[in-house]
Amino acid sequence: MDKEKNKAEVNALTPIPENERKSWISMAFVQAGICVCVPAFLEGALLAEAMPVWQAIVSGTLGYVIVVIVMSILGMMGCDLGIPSCTLTKSTFGDKGGRYIVSLLFAINLTGWFGIQNGLCGEAFTNFMSQYVGIEIPVVASNIIWALLCYLLQYTA
Repeated sequence: MDKEKNKAEVNALTPIPENERKSWISMAFVQAGICVCVPAFLEGALLAEAMPVWQAIVSGTLGYVIVVIVMSILGMMGCDLGIPSCTLTKSTFGDKGGRYIVSLLFAINLTGWFGIQNGLCGEAFTNFMSQYVGIEIPVVASNIIWALLCYLLQYTA
């Protein structure tokens, strides 16, 4: 298959060829841009609901600054060395440690966000059905239905 047509990741664990490398500043902007997304707005709403507004702003900003600094440093290292971030962990934790620690952190993070977004979806669906259709569905049942639906739909893509 032509390399232009194939958009699959081919350098996940190997050094990036010189002609495919990006500058560290472009990667830093990508990492900083990750902080401006729907889950970030959701987190802001959850923080504002749970604590005073200024405390929520300070804690959210501090959390994002820490994340952006760490991600930018990893991005700079990756750009300078031409090595993907997940491969950088091998030098610190070894082959198995890097693989398992990074995988565990990703799994915890993604499972947590799936739960938060599924909970939000289930609650929104319950409110919609109650207000516009007149059918009362328990939020827990709605969450289970949407989680199963997402799980089943992953195999159709």
